[in-house]
Amino acid sequence: MKAPEVEPSSLSDAPYLGFDRGTDRHRMGLRPVREHWLEPDRHRDWQLQLKQSLIRSDREKFIADPTTAAAQAGVVRLAELLSSEERIEPTIEACGLATQEDWCIMAREDTWRLRAASVCFPSRWVLSQKLGGTVADIHQSVPKYESDLGGLVESFFDRLDYERVVWRLNWELWDDPRLSQPWTNEQAEVFDSPPATLVPERVFLRVERQTMRRLTDETIAFSIRVHQRPLGDLVKQSGALAHLRSVLLGDGGSVLAAEKLGHLQVPVLEWLAATE
Repeated sequence: MKAPEVEPSSLSDAPYLGFDRGTDRHRMGLRPVREHWLEPDRHRDWQLQLKQSLIRSDREKFIADPTTAAAQAGVVRLAELLSSEERIEPTIEACGLATQEDWCIMAREDTWRLRAASVCFPSRWVLSQKLGGTVADIHQSVPKYESDLGGLVESFFDRLDYERVVWRLNWELWDDPRLSQPWTNEQAEVFDSPPATLVPERVFLRVERQTMRRLTDETIAFSIRVHQRPLGDLVKQSGALAHLRSVLLGDGGSVLAAEKLGHLQVPVLEWLAATE
């Protein structure tokens, strides 16, 4: 099966890699937001129109209205924070349609739970399966999450103060360039593997820039912004391919390569080796 064609406005110019974490001092890969909390770019209008279209086609797949009073209070505060240029209605749908970021509202109860969301561009997960879930439930499919980060995220949420906004990155290498992928990894279509010579244009680095910001005493906003670009773009970015080779071809890289690449493992590793 042939992979879908890439829509140019689904791509990003941001230089994020996600796998260059050698200097991170925090196990979660957290860094303080020093300048811009959100990062709109030249594709904003197109991506917001895509969000509108997706919601019109199947609202329940992409929108989860607040299920508790605390979550609703968090949404109201988020709308206030996003209303710098024009007033945004205090609904999670309006918040999602105002930014290229998707939004999850985590609420403190017996533990932290997902209680509202606008997620039009999920990276192979299903919102209805996560709503109401704990942090551990949400990350159930993430390899080694419990052993590496179990309890750490919840503890961090408890300590996050109002003045501090943080961000982190996740990354994947996929041959499906669609921004919206509201299905699980197991449900994802498997496309014909490209030869190594076509890897630069048919395999995409998909990076999620995630931010965390306290809204109220009981809620935190978790934003997800997808930045993706063809793997060939890394050739022009100093040190990027060297980092990726180190991660996938260095010590312990074979396990990570199998997890990240799946059926793309052979052509991607062959291309990386050929670009040294």
